[in-house]
Amino acid sequence: MKGKVKWFDTEARYGFIAPDNGGDEVFVHDSGIKFPCSGLLEPGQQVEFELVEADRGPHAQRVRVLEEQRGQ
Repeated sequence: MKGKVKWFDTEARYGFIAPDNGGDEVFVHDSGIKFPCSGLLEPGQQVEFELVEADRGPHAQRVRVLEEQRGQ
């Protein structure tokens, strides 16, 4: 699944992703971000992720910044 980072707080270590398909925003914790981008998500970045169901609802796992966004 693809989407854009809506916001991400590096101190709190979590944020939200707005899916490209227009669904509800998805929670993301930095433990779900693939190296080397851990903790480095910025608003507006295009990412790819897997949606998984958890006790508190859906969240993003295996999040990675898409290549065209790196270095910007």
